[in-house]
Amino acid sequence: MATKVEINEMANEVVKWLTEYSEEVTEVAKEVVDKVAEECFDEVKNHITWKDKKYSQSFAINKSFDDERNRRRTWYVKSPHYRLTHLLEFGHATRNGGRTKAYPHVKYGDEYVKNNFEREMKEAIERCKI
Repeated sequence: MATKVEINEMANEVVKWLTEYSEEVTEVAKEVVDKVAEECFDEVKNHITWKDKKYSQSFAINKSFDDERNRRRTWYVKSPHYRLTHLLEFGHATRNGGRTKAYPHVKYGDEYVKNNFEREMKEAIERCKI
């Protein structure tokens, strides 16, 4: 976009363009946070290998924080099943002295976010119009 600007108004014009770009990037980043949070939720749910429907139905995403520049989403397990998460993820000792089998599922969501968030954020920012 070629726009003629007087030299006296150059600073104001640069500030205007940077503000518009910043707002656009912020909106795109918030959308990526929501998208990756939902995909993380699905990834964890897809790695459930046992038949307890109540546990997997108690998964939720909390809108931890949201303002004009920041957005945070937290995946968690609702009450009363949150107590099982660590035991299922890592296994636990039994009364007979043995150990139960571990059913890792949370680590897959963690790996998904670590592997995909930065890439998707870069792609989204590159698609910004300004």
